[in-house]
Amino acid sequence: YKHKWNDKKTINNSVINVIFIDKQNNIWVGTEEGLNLYNRDLDEFIHIPLNELDSKIQVKAINETDDNTILVGTHGFGIFKVDIETHLSTNVLINVSKNINSFQVNSIKTTARGAVLIGSNIGLLRYKTSTQSIDYAQFTTLKGTETIKNHIQTILTENDDIIWIGTVND
Repeated sequence: YKHKWNDKKTINNSVINVIFIDKQNNIWVGTEEGLNLYNRDLDEFIHIPLNELDSKIQVKAINETDDNTILVGTHGFGIFKVDIETHLSTNVLINVSKNINSFQVNSIKTTARGAVLIGSNIGLLRYKTSTQSIDYAQFTTLKGTETIKNHIQTILTENDDIIWIGTVND
C-alpha cells in the first residue's frame, strides 16, 4: 500500500513507522503524517485525526490499553489516547516534560502485569490508567527507588515480566 495524491482512501503517507493489531483485530498504522486504520472489508484506509487542526504528526508508537482505547506516541506532539470505536482522540497529560515539541515517544509496551511503559528521549515513563497521565516509571532496587532517564529507543516485554530496554547510547 502506498499513498496516492488526491485519494483520501489510501494511507496518508508511504513512510510507515509502526503497525499495531488491537484485540479486535483492527490494524492501526502510524506514518510520518499521522494515524491510519485499515478497513479490511473495503480494502482502504481511514485517516484518524489526532488534534483539532488535523496536523501532520509523526506517529512512532501504538499500543492498546484495557479501556477500549489505544495510546499513540508521537515525535513533537506528545501522546494521544484514541477511542477504538469512535476514533475520537484526546491528549494525555505528561507530567515530566515541559517542552512537548522536543518530547519523542519511540515505544509503548504493556507488561505481563498490565503496566503500560513508554520509551522516550527523556527516559522510561509509565502511563497511569487511574489518572490518565504519564510520569517516570519507578523501580525498587537494592539501592532504593530508581528511574531511567536515558534516551530509550525500544522496549520488549515478556510474559515472565522481564523487560528489555534498548537505548541509544547506554
